[in-house]
Amino acid sequence: MFIKTVAITGANGGIGKAIAMMFAIAKEGYELVLTYERDIEGMEVTKNELISLGASSVKIYRLNLKDDSSIKHFVNSATKDVGFFDILINNAGLCVKKKFSEQNFIEIDNQIKVNFEGAVKLLHECLPFIKSTVINIGAKSLFEHSLNMAIFNATKSALREFTKSLLKEHEGLKFYTINPDLVATKSTQYEGREPIEVALVVKKIVFGEIVLENGSDINVWEYI
Repeated sequence: MFIKTVAITGANGGIGKAIAMMFAIAKEGYELVLTYERDIEGMEVTKNELISLGASSVKIYRLNLKDDSSIKHFVNSATKDVGFFDILINNAGLCVKKKFSEQNFIEIDNQIKVNFEGAVKLLHECLPFIKSTVINIGAKSLFEHSLNMAIFNATKSALREFTKSLLKEHEGLKFYTINPDLVATKSTQYEGREPIEVALVVKKIVFGEIVLENGSDINVWEYI
């Protein structure tokens, strides 16, 4: 059986972990390349869980999207280990939920670097090694201009437009932005829909159960 490789950023919890679990149980067989920023112990636990679920292979790497050298090191190490990625899922994100006027420069910079700048630089380094699909995780809040999320919404909006702008430059690849609404993760105090629901929408895209124009937004609440 031909094994495909999926790279997922921010995979040690929440949506990223749920997506990894979905690929682990898929009968098609997937090799998982997963990143974390700080919690190596938690990532090791996740790795073992995924192997027990049936993942063909699980490789984990530290990745700090605020650090150019970390981005380059991850891509160099991962591609040396697996050769290429069939699918890249830009999931890692950061939201400081408070008024823009109350945020300091560090909080502003970190959101811009993780949600947009780092994701863009990661894709820049990964592009020569991507064979099929890029999925960026957006957010419903960017359409609603949700309260106390101005920087987060701006970065997710920028990532969405960036995704659409890549289509003509890289006609052999597919690019999608998946927009969850409120999801029960640590950053939302576990309020909202379960992360596995977002993962199921990712599955529908990857497995061709949802067929949309390249560059499309996929709004999670429309497919659950």
